[in-house]
Amino acid sequence: MEKEELYNKIKNISEIQSVNNSHLDINLFQKGGMIVMQYKEEGGEQQEAYDTLHSLYKNYANNKEDEAKMDYVADLLDCVCGWIGNERYKLWNKYPFDTK
Repeated sequence: MEKEELYNKIKNISEIQSVNNSHLDINLFQKGGMIVMQYKEEGGEQQEAYDTLHSLYKNYANNKEDEAKMDYVADLLDCVCGWIGNERYKLWNKYPFDTK
């Protein structure tokens, strides 16, 4: 999967998330996580996944009406970075900014 496809798939889900309501829909969260996992399994790098999702996050951050979308992408970014309390949602075993 290419970065552009990852971006578009997560964007499409975030649009559904914001239509449903402003609260996290666990099924959509898991679907987004599965898409990012597919990206990883197809050779996608953690830093590229982070950069791609962060770009989408920044697009939503500029518009108050997109707050639910921004929150959704932020939750997925936490999974990519490993900054999530529930280990089963951690998609990589390292932080993307580690220099080791």
